[in-house]
This record gives sequence, C-alpha cells and structure tokens, in this order.
Amino acid sequence: MRTIDESKRQRDLALDGWRKELRRLFELEKSQRERAQQAAMDLQKQKSVVAEARARYDRANDYMNRIHHAKAPDSSSRVAHPRPQGDLRQ
Repeated sequence: MRTIDESKRQRDLALDGWRKELRRLFELEKSQRERAQQAAMDLQKQKSVVAEARARYDRANDYMNRIHHAKAPDSSSRVAHPRPQGDLRQ
C-alpha cells in the first residue's frame, strides 16, 4: 500500500504539471491576442495606404481626363516637323 506521503507527493506532482500546462495555455492566449492586435494594426495601415493611393490615382485620372477633353489647339497653328529622309540605319 502506498503511504499518505507518497500519495501527497504524486498529487503535488500532478498539480504542478497541471499548473504548468495552464500557464502555457494562458501565455499562448496572450501571444495570440497580441498577434491579432498587431495584425489589426497592420491591416489598418494597409487600408490607409490603399485609400491614399486610390485618392492619388483618382486625382491624377481626373487631371488626365481634363487634359484629354480640353479643347485642342488649332491644327493650323501646329508646326510640322520634317521627317528624316533615307535610311537611318548605319
């Protein structure tokens, strides 16, 4: 038969193991929360960068559309550039 001291020792060992596992679980949960918070901050930064890039694109696109749709100057005022004659390969 086991002695009372042996039973207490085994109980204490089992409790210590349980406490260690519980502590690991809490540490894991904490690290997961921290990772989730960091991921959320990173996602928010990315959304901000994308929104800023979209705004820049929209402004540039609007500007290019205005230039494109602006009234073209008189074709008679254009200066024709002479085209080179002959073979340009050397």
